[in-house]
Amino acid sequence: MRPPRPNFYKSPARPSCPPILVGVAVSQRDRALFLQLNLAGFSAARISRLPFIGRNVSTIRRILRRAKVAGGTLEPRPRGGAANSPPILSPPALLYLRVRVRV
Repeated sequence: MRPPRPNFYKSPARPSCPPILVGVAVSQRDRALFLQLNLAGFSAARISRLPFIGRNVSTIRRILRRAKVAGGTLEPRPRGGAANSPPILSPPALLYLRVRVRV
């Protein structure tokens, strides 16, 4: 078995950058911090280079983009559940499909 993947990624090409968290969800507190820093004048690239952030610039941009649109939110997008489920066939459509598959 392979050893577990580390939670931090340090780029050898950019040794001056802080380690980046990998595979860890962004907390609601961090999302609010990103928005506060951005409203204070920090760009997404500058926020990602701060030593205590540890997030990829594209992650920060995505969170800021979702928060700044009209009606936007800092909540993460829903995963799974009824909103992302495939549509359920109605009984007539299910009967038609069963008849067609048997032929």
